[in-house]
Amino acid sequence: MELHMHTASKSRSAAGRKNLAYLLSITRYGRRTSAAILLSITSPVCLPACTEKGIPPATEPECETQIYIQKIEKATSGALDLFFFNDDNLMRLDSYQRIPLPGNGKITGASGSGRKIAAGVMNLKGDIWSWSDICSLPGLTGRTASLMDEDPSLPVCSGLSTILSGVPCRMDMSPLMARISVHSICCDFSMRPYKGQELEDVSIYLINVNSECSIFPEEKVSPSSWINLSMYDASQASGMAHPEMVYRKLGSGVGAQTVFPEVTLRSYPNGNDSDGFGSPMTRLVIEGKLMGITYYYPINLPALGKGEHRSFDISITRTGTADPDIAADIWTSDEGMVPKPWDIHDNTVVNF
Repeated sequence: MELHMHTASKSRSAAGRKNLAYLLSITRYGRRTSAAILLSITSPVCLPACTEKGIPPATEPECETQIYIQKIEKATSGALDLFFFNDDNLMRLDSYQRIPLPGNGKITGASGSGRKIAAGVMNLKGDIWSWSDICSLPGLTGRTASLMDEDPSLPVCSGLSTILSGVPCRMDMSPLMARISVHSICCDFSMRPYKGQELEDVSIYLINVNSECSIFPEEKVSPSSWINLSMYDASQASGMAHPEMVYRKLGSGVGAQTVFPEVTLRSYPNGNDSDGFGSPMTRLVIEGKLMGITYYYPINLPALGKGEHRSFDISITRTGTADPDIAADIWTSDEGMVPKPWDIHDNTVVNF
């Protein structure tokens, strides 16, 4: 197994540098480096939890497995953090490596023989030392990511695959974030007293946005940390690495002629199907001024899942609500509200 490592910082102790040099000398003469040796450098207290006797027996069979990484997102990635865990009740860590991801997505990982659970993570901030406390699969699934740090061009992605060592396999990598897109929008006030008016000063944003998520989330996520709770909060958004993920302002008003803003916003999963105390649904909000009065057009996004893509074509035909957290009386096609994978473009027509 080829292990790619960053150089230790100058602040590390001489003992740490000596251990790192020892590890690098091992990888020169053998392809696989045991997880126990790696973890003993960075977190000795973790070692007993990883193996019963510290370093696995030298006679343990070693296997190389070809893994075909299927990225459900057209984004580049600097590296893949690849873990192998034993496929048993304890799910202990067998091996770990950081691999630059080639363009064809084909990699080779090394592990002990037998049935394993392969886990991949891309684009999560941190070097290899940040994984030093991972001794089992539950330890990895307990690691979280923050929406405040996310980059839409390099989204945090994860994937799991149960494999038999030595047998080629596939691993689907999908982003933690869901995408919510506004494909088109128009204002048809032809049947209203204010016929011919435009919606001006238009903004499109998300509220009740889950801001923290496990890198391997459950099917239905119950958020505990929020951005834009009940309304857009500019101070919170400004603290994000990419605030445009939750807020966009259109450059012109919207009238009877359909415009195609192609706005895409992002949120971590939110499994709430209805509003409860402290557990609201995520909403897509269109905000604008009609005849000088600010109106909101909120759209509920129930059961928003990992890596989903929901796209909307919006037709506004009347005044909206006075509160962005009160869903407008809207009609939506049932087909469009079915969750779709990240790479499928399926529109929902929304009439206000």
